[in-house]
Amino acid sequence: MGTCKLPAIQFYPGDWRKDVGVQSLNYFDRGVWLEMLLLMHDSPVRGKLMLGNGAMSDEALARILHIETETLKKTLSTLLECGVTERETRTGALINRRMLRDELERSRNRGKLHSWRKAKKTQEECNQDVTTRETDLKPLSSSSISTSSSTSLSTAKQKQKTIARSVPPEELAGTLPLANGTEFQVSKADIDRWAQAFPGVSVKQELKKFKAWCEDNPGRKKTAKGIKSAVFRWLDKAQNSGGGNGRQDQKRTESNAGITGGEDGPDLYAALYGTVEQGKLN
Repeated sequence: MGTCKLPAIQFYPGDWRKDVGVQSLNYFDRGVWLEMLLLMHDSPVRGKLMLGNGAMSDEALARILHIETETLKKTLSTLLECGVTERETRTGALINRRMLRDELERSRNRGKLHSWRKAKKTQEECNQDVTTRETDLKPLSSSSISTSSSTSLSTAKQKQKTIARSVPPEELAGTLPLANGTEFQVSKADIDRWAQAFPGVSVKQELKKFKAWCEDNPGRKKTAKGIKSAVFRWLDKAQNSGGGNGRQDQKRTESNAGITGGEDGPDLYAALYGTVEQGKLN
C-alpha cells in the first residue's frame, strides 16, 4: 500500500479521551504510545511501526525513545494487554488500527481520482479525434469524393439542418433560424393558431420581422424548445403596442383571415413563405 507524504497527523481528542484502553494507562505509558503514533505516521507504511522494510524491533524503538529496553518491553506489554495496539501477524509490527483505516480510505480515494482523470483524458482524446476526422472530411466533400458521394453527404447535411422539427412538405409554411444552427420548421397549423390568437396583428408580417431580427442578432437566437414561446411573446407585444383599432385592425384581421383559410389562403402562403421546396421564410 503506497503512502503519500502528509505534513500533519490527524489527532482526534475525542477518540483519545473516550478510548478506555488509553485512559487506563499511566502518564508514562501514554507518552510512549503518543511517541509511537508519531513514528507510525512517518513510517514507510503509515499506521505500522516499521524500520526500513521490516518491523521495528523493541531495541531500536528503545534507542529512539531514549529509554531502557526492559522498561519499554513492560510498557509494550501493557499496551497490548489493554488493547491499545496489536502486532500484525505477518510482519510482527505494532500497528494503530485507526491510522491504518484512514490510510486505506485515502488510498482508495486516490485510486478513484486516478481512474476518473484517466477516463476524462480518454474521453477528451476521443472527442479531439472525432473533431479532427470531421475537419478532414470537409475538403473531401469538394475535391476527392465522387458526385454520388457528394450528393449523399449533401442530403445528410440537409436532414441534420432540419432535424429540429420535421413537418410534412404539404404542411410546411417556412422556417425560423435556431441558436444551434438548425432551423425550426413552421407548419400551416402554427400560422392558423397564431392568427386566431392574435387577430389584431398581421402574423405574416410579424414573422418576417421576427426572422429578420433573429438573423441580425445571432447571439439571441432561440432554441427549438423555446422558439414557439418567443414567437408568442413577439406577437403578443406587437398586438399590445399600438396594434390598434379601426380600419388598421380590420385590415390585419382580414389579412389573418386569408392565412387561416380564406380563398386567398394558399396564395398568401406562397407569397409569404415561398414554395414548400424552398422551405424558408422569405
